[in-house]
Amino acid sequence: MLLSERLKNNDTDFVLLFNESMNNMTQNKQMDFHVRFWHSGEVHTRYYTSKFMGHATAEDFVNTFETATANLNHIRMLQLTMDGPNVNWKFHDLIDSQLNKDKGASLLNIGSCGLHIVHGGFKHGVIASGWSVDEFLKNLHLLFKDTPARREDYEKVVNNSHPQYTL
Repeated sequence: MLLSERLKNNDTDFVLLFNESMNNMTQNKQMDFHVRFWHSGEVHTRYYTSKFMGHATAEDFVNTFETATANLNHIRMLQLTMDGPNVNWKFHDLIDSQLNKDKGASLLNIGSCGLHIVHGGFKHGVIASGWSVDEFLKNLHLLFKDTPARREDYEKVVNNSHPQYTL
């Protein structure tokens, strides 16, 4: 099933990630869109599309957003994730207001980059636990880094039947 069909026709909630940057080849501002969603027990992040713009205001971002995401079911959009400049926050507010007016829904707002917020929360939880999880994971990485024989032995011991989870 095509990505846009999955996100438009199914009951799939998603997060829309966007970033705008200078495309050195075209000498235009490029706005890239990615989607993150849950499917078959895993979180998937996929490239969705890119749009080119010139000098852009938040209102221009809204027009670009509407064109780029016309095939998505906006009512299923949980959050906009972005890199945080003020024009992006105004854009976020405009999209959230429009979604609230049209659909009676609001976006989840846990900051400009949900991944950083969740990572920070996890980091503080690890520290508060006092279990030295970070040291354990670093040591585990070093144990298996550049050692295919150790990885093979480990997989035999744990009877690894899921090759996608191979170290």
